[in-house]
Amino acid sequence: MAVWQIVAVVLGSEALFKFIEWFFDRKDRKEENPILKELAEIRKDIRLLDKATCKNFLVRCLADFEKGNKMSDVEVERFWEQYHHYIDELKENTYIKEWTERLKKEGKI
Repeated sequence: MAVWQIVAVVLGSEALFKFIEWFFDRKDRKEENPILKELAEIRKDIRLLDKATCKNFLVRCLADFEKGNKMSDVEVERFWEQYHHYIDELKENTYIKEWTERLKKEGKI
C-alpha cells in the first residue's frame, strides 16, 4: 500500500471517529462510555502510525536528497506535503526539521 493510501485511510478514519465520538457522547453523557475509551485508544494508535509513516517517508526522501539522487517534481511536491503535515499538523519537531534545513542550505533540496 502506498504512503498516500495510508494517509487517506488515516484521515478518513479520523473523521469517522470524530462522528462516532460525537454520537455516543450525546447519547450517553452521564455514564463513562467504554466505546469512547476504546475509540480514544484507536485514535492514539492511528496517530502513532501516522507519525511513523510520515517519518519513514521523510527519512527516505532526505537520504535520497543527501545522496544527490534525482527525484521527480511530483516526488518533491509529495515530500513537501508530508513535511508540512509532519511539522504543522502532527506538531513534530525532530531531527527531520534540522536535516531538511541543512539540506536546503546546501542546495540539495
